[in-house]
Amino acid sequence: MGTITTAAIAWGAWQLGGPLAAGFAAFIWAFHPQIVNINSLAVADPYMYMFIALTLALSIRAWQAESPQWLLLTLLTGIAAIYSKYWIASAVVPFVLTALYLTYRNPRKLLPWLGVYGAI
Repeated sequence: MGTITTAAIAWGAWQLGGPLAAGFAAFIWAFHPQIVNINSLAVADPYMYMFIALTLALSIRAWQAESPQWLLLTLLTGIAAIYSKYWIASAVVPFVLTALYLTYRNPRKLLPWLGVYGAI
């Protein structure tokens, strides 16, 4: 889970700033003093950290690709983060913001998908 979390953080940074940003983000996450001291890449809640990192990386991908399919994965990982621990607003905020942006950019493309998202 720690490796997937680090990879998701690096992937999100790569999408925003390229390979150098990915390297810095992964390094900062993996070598944070609290993580090194406890010897775990997901200190308190490994599943939640992993799903939140995936949610953020997937929402960046959905935003850049303007893709309802990537947005669906964002919603599913956000829900997985909620089920892995407890209700946390940060798990669904990336989905909501990206959904609003994509709906604004191309409402006809996203309209059928809004029904799928609502059903989920």
